[in-house]
Amino acid sequence: MFQFIHIECYAREAGKGKAGNNTVDKVVAENDRDEGNCPHVERPMPPIIRYGVSAKQAGELAKKWAKNAKDASGKRLRKDGLCLAAGVISYKNTGKNWDKFREDCIDWLHSQYGDRLKSVIEHTDEGHPHIHFLVVPRNGERFEAIHRGKAAAAEAKATGKYKGGQNLAYIEAMRDWQDEFSRGVAMCHGMTRIGPKRRRLPNAAWNAEQQQAEFFADAAAQASAIRRKVLREARKEGQKEIERIKTEAAEIGNRIAEVAKTAISALHAPTIRAKKAAEKAEADKKRILEKAKEDRKALEERLKAKAKFEIEALQGELDRQKRIAESYERDFERILPAEQFLQLKRQKQLEYR
Repeated sequence: MFQFIHIECYAREAGKGKAGNNTVDKVVAENDRDEGNCPHVERPMPPIIRYGVSAKQAGELAKKWAKNAKDASGKRLRKDGLCLAAGVISYKNTGKNWDKFREDCIDWLHSQYGDRLKSVIEHTDEGHPHIHFLVVPRNGERFEAIHRGKAAAAEAKATGKYKGGQNLAYIEAMRDWQDEFSRGVAMCHGMTRIGPKRRRLPNAAWNAEQQQAEFFADAAAQASAIRRKVLREARKEGQKEIERIKTEAAEIGNRIAEVAKTAISALHAPTIRAKKAAEKAEADKKRILEKAKEDRKALEERLKAKAKFEIEALQGELDRQKRIAESYERDFERILPAEQFLQLKRQKQLEYR
């Protein structure tokens, strides 16, 4: 079994002297299995979109790109200027491992074209399952950005090579493209790079080469299976190791937390004692102030009582002295004449002052 990958280029209108089906609309209609556009298929079935948009939508993107594109001279791209690259990859191994092959092909195409790959369509209504891929340049790019052969030919032309040199550059670039597909996809699925007829191999030699290709494919499959097994086991072991590390980390974290707690307690012990001492001092201060207030109040009461007693005693003494003086006055009034008595009274008042 050998690989089959092919790519063609299409314009909005067929160029002068070219077949009418060499257009974007025609190839899109064939991909979409539009009625009357796939006479080679006995019973057409709807295509399956495996990547991106439908073929029709990809064709519209190509025509939209063409409206804004420029040719090599900087002029607007003519209607027969190329704007869509469309290819096909076929699988001749009677459908065995087709799903894996198809997905590997899509991955390879995406690695080749990136977001320029707009659509991958699967057809299951022909002798061998196959996919069609549609590629459109990015805005501002030349068409050569999506076709390696045309890019090589344009580069050869720019360097002054004649048509023969440009053709050789084209062929060499497309051979490299085929080689990359062989190394990237086909060999992993037991496909040879070139078929027997192209190389005129006798049946014995071709069968030997085919067996070798199948051996390499089987070896690749076994290697892939072993790799997956190793990865699964590695993931399991890794998960166990992660759990073990988490457990150890948790234990270490707990130990660190205890040590930190102890260290913080020790570190702040003086602060705690100082705080307690300050609280005690504050309580003592409050108690002393209350006691002082009570003592002051008691002292004031005692002083008031003492002052009252002394005042009362003094008042009593004054009253007693007053009574004595009044008694003396009465006695002098009886003994002395009135004039002398008044004179003596005035003298006594002056003494009291």
